[in-house]
Amino acid sequence: MSAPLRTVAVVAVLVVVPVAATWWLAERPDELAGVTDPIEAVIVEPAAQVDDGSQAVDLVLDWAEPVSVTAPVGFSGFVTRVYVGSGDRVVSGDVVVQVDGIDRIAWHSAAPFYRRLGRNVEGFDVEELHRLLSSTLPDVSLEGDTYTRQTAATVDVFAERLGVSDARGVFDPSWVIWLAGEDSVVGTPMMRAGQDAPLAGSVLWEEPVALMSARIVRPGTREDPGVFDGTDWVVSVDGTDLFDTTTPDISDSEGLRLISEVTVPGGEAIGGMIRRRVPVEVLAVPVGSVQAGMDGGACVWLPDGGQYRPVAVDARGGGPGYVVVGGITADTELLANPALVLDDPTCRS
Repeated sequence: MSAPLRTVAVVAVLVVVPVAATWWLAERPDELAGVTDPIEAVIVEPAAQVDDGSQAVDLVLDWAEPVSVTAPVGFSGFVTRVYVGSGDRVVSGDVVVQVDGIDRIAWHSAAPFYRRLGRNVEGFDVEELHRLLSSTLPDVSLEGDTYTRQTAATVDVFAERLGVSDARGVFDPSWVIWLAGEDSVVGTPMMRAGQDAPLAGSVLWEEPVALMSARIVRPGTREDPGVFDGTDWVVSVDGTDLFDTTTPDISDSEGLRLISEVTVPGGEAIGGMIRRRVPVEVLAVPVGSVQAGMDGGACVWLPDGGQYRPVAVDARGGGPGYVVVGGITADTELLANPALVLDDPTCRS
């Protein structure tokens, strides 16, 4: 074969083989494992719907320190009668308990009586005794910090009213149960008729623990739910509506009372629900359209000239298959399946 013929043959082979290979690849069925068609981007618009914002929350509770009323100095004997019960409100001058046939009264003062008082004794406790006698006995007006003959005579009258027949002008501190505050609500009395009286310093009763404040937070956190906008939200526990609030911080007495009735005193938190008193129109998007960012924020992806760009949104709860969002409008077009279409759907600025 001459040189020109060899050249033609080589060219023919080089041309024919690629063409044949191309035809073969085009005509054969796809038998390569894992080869699939590209995922189709699904573009949607938000759906308007009426929503009451219902969501689970925790109510974090702040309780006052418990207050105990204790037996006074010299308190001993046999309890013959108890005048107070659980829930009773005790104020200065009220008879609380009877021990060995002697009534013991409650009294609020700056400090408890701590010693027996008699003629010529001086001190702030004598002045407080004069105030007690002047307040509990008719036509008595005593002043000063010195225990006088008149004080002794008045103490005898006071003692007889309590059931003491031989006071001999000496005041016994075991007659008076000290109240730290102006009044005291009895929790569970530790005094029982027919039993020995609690010893001095022992608890006679503890006041029910008072709920001072409550705060509505996201479940399991201390974070504000971020939904309070000045409108009324209904707070409920175990399916029972308790009260309305416009703020996550609860401090009004009625709201705290209602919470106290459905929780264990001293408890740290209780689960509940909140919802709008008047539902509003909101925008809902498919749950898969909302993506998270490294900073904890949320976004959706919008078509942008053949590409997609993230737009931050405020995710506000939702329901099965949808999320309620703010930050976009009703005519916003967005990508419903960014996790399938994009290599990295993570929100970024």
